[in-house]
Amino acid sequence: MVINNWPVELLVSPVEADVLTGSALVNLSADNPLRCVYEIWGGEKGFQRPSWDQLAVLAASGIAFQEGFIETIRRGKIVYNAAKKTTLLDSG
Repeated sequence: MVINNWPVELLVSPVEADVLTGSALVNLSADNPLRCVYEIWGGEKGFQRPSWDQLAVLAASGIAFQEGFIETIRRGKIVYNAAKKTTLLDSG
């Protein structure tokens, strides 16, 4: 219901959790603020985490469109499978 009645264009990323950032932070000193944040947030998972925030900034700034990271599809549907906890973007 929410998606069908959303009042503005909806931007959806098909890459989901496939874009990870943070692995290079292991090379920084242990007191580096960025490294500390990733350690605190990642916990036992280590430094890598999905990059939704970074992708959102790239999209909002227009860089993602300029660099070809995002493709615009004007018609389609989003299908969520609750059992598998997956989302399918169908542009057909």
